[in-house]
Amino acid sequence: IPSFAATTALNPNASGSNTQWTWSGGDANYTNWQSDDADTSYASTTARNQNQTVNLDDTSLLGSINSVTVYAKARQTTGDERIRLIVRTNAIDYFSASTGVVTTTYTEYSNTWTTNPNTGAVWTWSQINALEAGVRSIASGGWGGEMRATKVWVVVDYVDTQAPTTMLSTTPSSPDGTNGWFVSIPSITLTPYEPATTYYSWVSSTGPWSTYASAFNAPTG
Repeated sequence: IPSFAATTALNPNASGSNTQWTWSGGDANYTNWQSDDADTSYASTTARNQNQTVNLDDTSLLGSINSVTVYAKARQTTGDERIRLIVRTNAIDYFSASTGVVTTTYTEYSNTWTTNPNTGAVWTWSQINALEAGVRSIASGGWGGEMRATKVWVVVDYVDTQAPTTMLSTTPSSPDGTNGWFVSIPSITLTPYEPATTYYSWVSSTGPWSTYASAFNAPTG
């Protein structure tokens, strides 16, 4: 099976173990961190050393993991505060070094962990599926304002070794005629094992090829 470099982005899907920031705007919960919409929806704190984390999408991907990077879009209202990025694994929070002074306009900050800080070994997919990510407020001198984060997400860099597969399903789900034939024209749905562009040919295994966009009716004959 050939292997190739790949990445996958994981977005918040539930509240996490750390809930010291306040949600504002939007749905006032973890969904505020799913979109980069500035001050329309965000989480904020007016104190130092406050942690906020969220759970993330699960994945069924395979392959060796090179790194996990936590990203945050954050700003401060005033002062010279900083943030740290958080990965929470095995019920323990691990922090990046402090960023430089956070600007008053939303800016992207990130930190990469090439190994799991809890084990010191290469990340596993089960650890990825149990991961939380977030941010911690840090004061540089005295605290002087409000820290806001509008989006948090994780990117996993890995080597994909899973052979690409596509599942074919029909409606009706099985032939409704005799000897394995369909009497009704079946609708065909193609589902790849991971997000991808899928091509199909009704003529032969060598083409011509059509790009799959949605379920289609099988040709008659």
